[in-house]
Amino acid sequence: MAINPIIAMTLGYAGVVLLAFLVINFLQAGFLRVFMIVKGSRGKKIMTNIYAVNRNYVKAGFVDNGWYVYSDGNGHEKRMKIPSKIAIFYRFLNVTWVNVDEESNCFITPDGKTVTGHDAIKTNDLYKRALMSHAILDPRTQIQFFLTIVTVGLLVVVIGILGFVVIKKLDLILANTEVMRQYFIGLNSSSPVV
Repeated sequence: MAINPIIAMTLGYAGVVLLAFLVINFLQAGFLRVFMIVKGSRGKKIMTNIYAVNRNYVKAGFVDNGWYVYSDGNGHEKRMKIPSKIAIFYRFLNVTWVNVDEESNCFITPDGKTVTGHDAIKTNDLYKRALMSHAILDPRTQIQFFLTIVTVGLLVVVIGILGFVVIKKLDLILANTEVMRQYFIGLNSSSPVV
């Protein structure tokens, strides 16, 4: 069974395009993949040009309630407060870009000045801790929770006591039936033979 020539040609061209995409992405150190993600997000994601000590690389980021969120080269999520009066975002290649210095954790404006230097990892950890902390329950909910636990505990104790009493009564009934059985066996064996 031979494959249809049109399908074979389509698969061949798709393979060549995929191979070309992978080679270009490899040669550009992952730029093309990130660019396609940002371009495909239609403005929801932003290209982050990260200046590291030993290399420069790009990642996709996004804005969340006045914070800029992106992942660094190690996969750690970083959050940086966006300055209100300084323009840090710019357009290039028809997408929005922002420059970030990884070592000093600050934004770099398009003219090369740095702004908002702070510890992004510490800020991110504090933010996560605040989000993950247990909400303080109101007193009414605490009382209901305590009463529920006490009620369940008392219910278990009552069921245990009732079970103990029932088992003791069953033991007495079994002991009495055994005594009665022995009595009737004794009566049958001591009856005079006629």
